[in-house]
Formats: sequence, structure tokens, C-alpha cells
Amino acid sequence: MRIIEESYNWARTNFDVQTPEVIVIHHAAAINCTAQDIHSWHLQRGWKGIAYHYFIRKDGSIYRGRQENHQGGHLLGSENNGTIGICLEGNYDKETVVPEAQFDALIWLCGDIATRRPIKSYKRHSDYPSAQADKKMCPGIYFPWQQFITAIKIKDYSDIAPWAKDAVLDVVNAGIMIGDNQGRFNPQAAITRQEVAVVIDRLLRNPPE
Repeated sequence: MRIIEESYNWARTNFDVQTPEVIVIHHAAAINCTAQDIHSWHLQRGWKGIAYHYFIRKDGSIYRGRQENHQGGHLLGSENNGTIGICLEGNYDKETVVPEAQFDALIWLCGDIATRRPIKSYKRHSDYPSAQADKKMCPGIYFPWQQFITAIKIKDYSDIAPWAKDAVLDVVNAGIMIGDNQGRFNPQAAITRQEVAVVIDRLLRNPPE
């Protein structure tokens, strides 16, 4: 994959410099749009221009917005400090499926950024107080957040046996094993009693024929 370099007519270029440690995921809340559409909308709000660092279309094409070391405007005020904002084309409060090409591009981009930056966490726009005050569910109620976190974190475990990887992903995506409260899932960790209970409960409810 590659990042498409866009040219923007910035209203101002006095960007604050930052060292990003957090990646924040958004959706555009627009079913069809381009990086230049986003730029235009943000200019109309009196902003410098596109507030995100990257924009991913549904076909998986990735466009650069602001430079990674330039503070974004995708959150409110100081919430932007040390963050990289990635916006997805689409409205995942209404659209129930994130296209595979777009999702795969997001995973690739996050991995690419992590090779250059000391990324410590991944967050949704809706994790921030400003979004919660406005009751925003960005990146949308239908964005598969746990699947995203699993796909990101699973890459950190090079010692997973190839024959077990698909099963691990299926079990996590089914909600049988959920990891810790930060979304971190360690496939080498011991199974908990809660997870055992879920497995037994599902077997009791749907016994094999």
C-alpha cells in the first residue's frame, strides 16, 4: 500500500509541532466524500484546513492530510496534543459494514505509523470528553472496534502458531475472550474463569449434534 500525497490550499500554516503517541479513529459521517471535500468543509468552519492527518476512502486508498508532526484539529483544543487523527470515508452510524479494503488499509496504516512513532494507544473519537458532551459515537456505532483492536494487537505477537491464528481471531471477535479493559489481548495468557463460563454456557445452549 502507499500514501497518496494531496496538495491543499491551507488558510494558515502556523502548525504547532507535536510528538504523536496516540492514534484516534474517526468517520466522516458522510457516505461519500474525498480528502478535498473534508479540507473544504474544515476551511468553511474557519479552520486551517483538513484537521485529520490521514483520510481513507472505502476503496482502501489512503490520503495524507496534515503532517504527523503537526498538531491536528480533529478533537477539541488540548485533546489534540500528541495525537494522529485518521478519518474514514463513510457514516458508520448508518452504514452497517466497513468495506474490507478500507478496514485493511486502516490496519496497514496504523502499523506503518507505529514503525515511525512511539504509539502507546488507539482511541475512538467518542472516547474523548468533547465528543461525549456532544453525544457523538464516532467512528460510528457500526465500526467494529474490538475487531480493529484485535487486528492491531495481534500483530504484536510473532510467536502465535499459524494454525491457531484464525481460531484466536474468531474467538475474540465472537466476544468469548475479550482481553483487558484497554482492549489488549494476549493469546499466550491463561484462560479466565469468566471465559471458561462463556464457553460452557454456549455449549449448553447449543450442544453439538
